[in-house]
Amino acid sequence: MNQKYEYKIVIEKSAGIITASVSEEKLNKIFNKLAKDGWEYVDNRAMQSNEYTTSIIFIFKRDLTKS
Repeated sequence: MNQKYEYKIVIEKSAGIITASVSEEKLNKIFNKLAKDGWEYVDNRAMQSNEYTTSIIFIFKRDLTKS
């Protein structure tokens, strides 16, 4: 059987000049909500401007072949 997925991108703005900082509490809420809806965390990427991280992209996937 071929597995089919859908993907979701969540972009969170970074608060911090020297290092990227995203609210742990906010991320926990987002990750837990998505997990309850069947989303699985895949990866993340930092978006940069002038060598500073401006936001972080979180990538999730959900299996469309499950009932």
